[in-house]
Amino acid sequence: MDTGQIFTQEDGSLLHPGKVSDLFERLIYQSVLNDLARDAAEKVVQLVPHARRPLRW
Repeated sequence: MDTGQIFTQEDGSLLHPGKVSDLFERLIYQSVLNDLARDAAEKVVQLVPHARRPLRW
């Protein structure tokens, strides 16, 4: 169904602007968390070879 709108729900009804904003914020938040997790993993990989005693989990 062509409603003339750029962003619509699957049934062609209009999207509430808040839904789009919430989804965008959630995607940005997840992206930032993924970046932080990757950076933390890289730091662990860098530090482990220099550890003087075994790591305890």
